[in-house]
Amino acid sequence: MKDARAGKGRRRAIPRFRTVEEESAFWDTQSPLDVGDWMAVPYEQVCEDLGARQGAKRAVTLRMERELLDRLKRAARHHGLRYQALAREILWQSLTRRAE
Repeated sequence: MKDARAGKGRRRAIPRFRTVEEESAFWDTQSPLDVGDWMAVPYEQVCEDLGARQGAKRAVTLRMERELLDRLKRAARHHGLRYQALAREILWQSLTRRAE
């Protein structure tokens, strides 16, 4: 399933960063929706596959716009999930589909 924004032209590629600070500064001013080649993942598929992976998890910090976080939390509540679990599954689905 392609993102509705895909028709507006190809998004810029994600640059390579020399340092964590350089990457952090980049993402402080950019939206992931405008950079990279991402695809939409249906919530139903996310929820169906959520329990399939039980490996150890690591804590990460991710900056995002308040509106995006609010939308993520609403979607998670709708599906009876924690928003962190939903975000993890959305990333997993998106990245594994790109690799196929």
